[in-house]
Amino acid sequence: MKLPKNKKVFPKEQAYANGIKLKRIQLRTLTKELEKLHASQPLTLARDSPSKVVFDNVSSNAKQRTVLRLKDKIKSLPRGTSTQIRKKFGINLSKKILPKTTSRSSIQTEIETFLCRDDITKLCPDKRKKIDGNQIRYRLNHLNILHQV
Repeated sequence: MKLPKNKKVFPKEQAYANGIKLKRIQLRTLTKELEKLHASQPLTLARDSPSKVVFDNVSSNAKQRTVLRLKDKIKSLPRGTSTQIRKKFGINLSKKILPKTTSRSSIQTEIETFLCRDDITKLCPDKRKKIDGNQIRYRLNHLNILHQV
């Protein structure tokens, strides 16, 4: 802030003008330092490996199949491969694969036995009509009535 020469200057105005000058000087030095920092930093950022990029853009089903195949072959892979895969892709190959349980719960078995009773349902006359290998059964009444029996 420039003050006119012929005007009388008060101490507060002078202090204000000096403060503005100091702030401008600080701003210039900071911008120069910032430019030096930008010039010293590399322009390219750290990139992921091509295999990581491909793996990130593959569908989740394909990822699951790949992980299962790798878990099957873990014994034949070279030493340290599972560690590298864990670091690169975030996949832990050392987890045990548990088979899916196909056993039915007690409720499912009770429902099935209830619906297979001859006083509740009857077999379809056409023996070729099957669902999951079982001949189709027709209910003899509405469910709410059958539950009262």
